[in-house]
Formats: sequence, C-alpha cells, structure tokens
Amino acid sequence: GGVAGQHTVPVERLLRYIARGHCLVAVREDAMIGFIVTEPFGRELHVWEFNVHPDWQGRGVGSTLLRGCIIDARNSGFGALTLTTFAEVPWNAPFYRRMGFVDIDGSDHPRLAGELAKEYGHGQPPGSRVAMIRDLA
Repeated sequence: GGVAGQHTVPVERLLRYIARGHCLVAVREDAMIGFIVTEPFGRELHVWEFNVHPDWQGRGVGSTLLRGCIIDARNSGFGALTLTTFAEVPWNAPFYRRMGFVDIDGSDHPRLAGELAKEYGHGQPPGSRVAMIRDLA
C-alpha cells in the first residue's frame, strides 16, 4: 500500500528494479522493515520508492537506508541522487533536506519536470510535490 496517500510503484515494476539490483532493504529478524528502490538515468540515480514500516519509523532506519544508498551510488560512479516527494509532509521534503538534498526547479531539470507533471496529472494538488537532488561529489 501507499504511504501518506502516495501512489506506490506497481509491484511488477518494483520486481524489475529488484532484479536489476536497484534496491536496498532493511531487515530485522528475517522481516523486511524498510526498502529503497532506484533507477539509473545517466549519471543520476532516481529514488522511486522509499518506505519504512510504521512500527520502525523514527528509529533511524530510513536515514541509515538513505545513507547506504548514497554511499552505494557514489561508489558506483553516480553524480547525484534525484527524487520527487511531498513538499509539506514532515518525513518527506524536510527529511531529505536534512540528508543533503536540495530543491531543484523543474525548469532546470527536464526529466524531473516531466515526473512532477505526471504526478500532477495523476491528481496530486499543484504545488504539493517538489523535485530534489543530492550531489554525490
């Protein structure tokens, strides 16, 4: 299911990303408690889905997963991580800003502008979403 009413990536697509190795998971006693799914776009790695089980939120699982993703992406030669997220939800944009992401104007980044347009086309209220980037240099 979705988190905060967000449409999640279809399972078939998640399975394709996982098969290609673009997924990190957090496991506790054989149960998956969090995951992050990404896809490469040139030298940028885009975060499609990032979830932590509600019982484990606020305990450092998400920040540890994201730090792992940042290290892995840097070691793999990516120049940046990108994502789109809710602008006002506390554990979305403000969390990513604390983790080194900055807001990016869609007009400066055509791929992310297209992603925001798709999200608004699927019913997200205008201005509710923000595109973000984290330099890995």
